[in-house]
Amino acid sequence: MAPSIRRRLLWMIVGVVTLVWTIAGWRVYVDARHEVDEVYDANLAQSARVLLGLLAHELEQDEQTRSDVARVMTEIGPDELEHNPTLGAVMGAYTRNLHDHMEWHERGARAGHKYESKLALRARYPDGEILLSTPNAPKPQATTDGFSEYRENHDSWRMFSIADGQTGLVVQVSERIEVRRELVRYITANSLMPLLASLPIMALLLWLAVGQGLRPLARVAKEVEHREPDALQPIPTNGSPREVRPLVNSLNDLFLRLDSAMQAERRFTADAAHELRTPLAALRTQAQVALREQDPARRTQALSKIQQGVDRATHLVEQLLALARADSSATSENPLVPLDLDALLAELLAEMADQVIGAGAELEFERGGGTVHGDSGALRILARNLIENAVRYSGNGARITISTRKTASGIDLRVSDNGPGIRPEDRSRVLQRFHRGDSATLFSESKGSGLGLSIVQRIVEMHHAALSLEDGAEGIGLTVRVRFPTAD
Repeated sequence: MAPSIRRRLLWMIVGVVTLVWTIAGWRVYVDARHEVDEVYDANLAQSARVLLGLLAHELEQDEQTRSDVARVMTEIGPDELEHNPTLGAVMGAYTRNLHDHMEWHERGARAGHKYESKLALRARYPDGEILLSTPNAPKPQATTDGFSEYRENHDSWRMFSIADGQTGLVVQVSERIEVRRELVRYITANSLMPLLASLPIMALLLWLAVGQGLRPLARVAKEVEHREPDALQPIPTNGSPREVRPLVNSLNDLFLRLDSAMQAERRFTADAAHELRTPLAALRTQAQVALREQDPARRTQALSKIQQGVDRATHLVEQLLALARADSSATSENPLVPLDLDALLAELLAEMADQVIGAGAELEFERGGGTVHGDSGALRILARNLIENAVRYSGNGARITISTRKTASGIDLRVSDNGPGIRPEDRSRVLQRFHRGDSATLFSESKGSGLGLSIVQRIVEMHHAALSLEDGAEGIGLTVRVRFPTAD
């Protein structure tokens, strides 16, 4: 199954939301635990202080009552108490300790709320004697005043202890920590439960929202899918979202390059068919003449013309192929790499030495360039065409100078000859395909196709360079100048 942007976005968004909710739930738990501990600790402290106050007051009243009863019994005297046993029994009850009275009330208490078993209290005298205690009260803890925690019977307890400075009475109020944690869990669960319950609904809404957001991509895909193979017009960018526009622009650039490549291919096919038709027809005619001719000398002359025609056709095919390669390189956006222009030219001149010498030309190479950004194959085609044009149109005894020079704006390549040159008004036209200057007719051996300078112009554009046709040295001949930008 192909990867889905919609599904991936949904999982990413749901994952991020779940992570945020998890962090939020953890914060809710931490904050709730802190606040619950604060409230319950305050309640423990308040309960202990209230109980201590009540017990201290009760003990003071008990002590005062026993003191008063003892004074009354002293005033009445033992004899009177013996004669009145009921009074003696009542007065004696008031002189006994209050411990039994407290224990009786504790024993008489009945179980109330279920959470009472999770609360405990104990009151004891300074000597450790228990004054008051609940059944679930833990064993006596030797603690100082304040909060503390302990474990008993696998249960964790939180206790607050406080002592009365006058009576020495110690009150300890304890609470099982489980009560607090249960409340914290309840608060956290109730805070997150609505969010968790809404997660499927949120996922559905996100699925619909993401699908709506991806509709511009679907429209672009649909438009491209329903196009004819030769429909390379740009896709309109009006109304396209900012995120989709780079994709549309890239597709439009691709369509533009494809259109340029297809147009170049059509031009090449049309030009090749047009230009090859004439030399092939001439070859056919000369072949027919040679077949009919009975005179050996005239037959030899016809065969010589056939050979010349074959040479011209071969050169034309080579130029057409070079033009096709130049068009292909210009439309394919091959990366330009740093190249040593002098080294490339020296290697090319070594290969062309026999050809130049055979044409009776003199060649001079002046080095002074450097590194340019370019395509080595295309630059070799450029230099070869310039040199061949200079040799071809300058005739026998031509003097050709090739020079490179560094300038403030880059590197110049110059190819100069002492031929007939090109009139200034014709220099722009000779850059067009299959246009030959007047000098092409001056030499009968010329095999020009009218493609050389158009090939050079195409390669110059590919390298973001500039091409100019100028007068030769001392106004004689032609200088072709190519200005390359620096390779920085």
